[in-house]
Amino acid sequence: MFAQGLAIFLAERAKEELAAAFFREFQAKLQQNIIAQKLFPSTVATLKFVGDDEFYRLSQFITSLRENFRADLGVMPANLESALRDGDLIKKPEANILATDALHLTNP
Repeated sequence: MFAQGLAIFLAERAKEELAAAFFREFQAKLQQNIIAQKLFPSTVATLKFVGDDEFYRLSQFITSLRENFRADLGVMPANLESALRDGDLIKKPEANILATDALHLTNP
């Protein structure tokens, strides 16, 4: 009985530690990626201001992250246009103009 309880506890703790390590690494990668910051500003902000204690409350943290990701997807055309306008996505001016025009054609 005790061994089974200990095994469950250790498995849950290992799961929390792996999730925390993943999100710390993900957080660091997003902070270095200007394009991700432009396209997913709410998601990046959520990860930027989260501390280790939130990583351990995984279900609450995931809910918040999911909501912010959905919000970012809702404004993706505007974020994409901004990133194109700033020249962050496509460096060649001609290709950037084509991409911006294509975005306007597909987004009424």
